[in-house]
Amino acid sequence: MKVDEIEIDSGGVMVLPGGTSFPESPTNGQVFYRTDENKLYRYDGTDTTWYHVPDAGCPCGGVDSSAIHTNTSSEISGISEKTVPVGDDLVVIEDSEASNAKKKVKISNIPSLPILVSSGSASVADNTKTTLATFTITDGKVPMPFVSLEEDTSSTQIYNDSTDAAPSSDEIYFCLEKTGTADQYLLTVRTNNVGGSAENRDIRWAVLEV
Repeated sequence: MKVDEIEIDSGGVMVLPGGTSFPESPTNGQVFYRTDENKLYRYDGTDTTWYHVPDAGCPCGGVDSSAIHTNTSSEISGISEKTVPVGDDLVVIEDSEASNAKKKVKISNIPSLPILVSSGSASVADNTKTTLATFTITDGKVPMPFVSLEEDTSSTQIYNDSTDAAPSSDEIYFCLEKTGTADQYLLTVRTNNVGGSAENRDIRWAVLEV
């Protein structure tokens, strides 16, 4: 941009050269405002390219095109998702007790936030003790298991039973058992004549860490 191309309006404000198409013979470092796009561009004479000033590759200095902005939509939704977080995962917060300074927090340190540690489904033989999962719980946390039946049998009763007893007819017992390894558990299940039938049954489970 040459000095004689600069326009100063009546209020003393500099007006950049602009239009709906770029100049035919630009010089290195020249800036131009595209009125049809409402975007500011800078010309790089090295690779003869007009760069939108905020874009990656623009030799403008001080620009981070990967930053999260306060005025741009759909930036977080475009980030890869982790569908099963664990206790050591980190999130970023702005600390309201420290002038909103950014800090990291372990998910396991967020109060009262349960973490899914195990889930799945399995076909279980009638009246046979079956191990559904083996999992490890963070030290100081407590496992909370949930067990359900795939098919709809409204008469079936499901119990969390720590005695490892055999269930009565049309009942399902599930149990958490500690292994010999620190903070490691087994989730077992046993069915008995569920829905009036001794067939295999599809069981779903989930274990939360609280």
